Amino acid sequence: LDPAVIGLIRLSGTDRILLARNRRRNSLFSLIAGYVEPGETAEAAFAREALEETGRRVDHIRYWGSQAWPPSGSLMLGFCAQTADVHPTCHTDGELEEIRWVERSELSGLSLPRPGSIAHTMIMEWYHGD
Repeated sequence: LDPAVIGLIRLSGTDRILLARNRRRNSLFSLIAGYVEPGETAEAAFAREALEETGRRVDHIRYWGSQAWPPSGSLMLGFCAQTADVHPTCHTDGELEEIRWVERSELSGLSLPRPGSIAHTMIMEWYHGD
């Protein structure tokens, strides 16, 4: 079992979330995700992935839920977090093609992950104000 993390990042003091398009799967806007490294906690892995991929530092990380991820034999652990970083604070790893702060009113114009995925569920929960 290869644990992976995914998370919804809110911009502190606003009602916006961070969505991104991956360079390899660039047709969808999704949440930030990655794999847990040996010896790393899931929370530390999510904070590291957020910084590496977006250049944003996250805090107030809390567990949201999980989902089996059969395509890679992983267990996807979902988190919610916040950041005060509107813009990147450091260079990124280049994995993402586009990173965007999104308001609820913009969501309908974006291609999102498929229903049933943890990313879709987390985004829709935010959209509906849960």
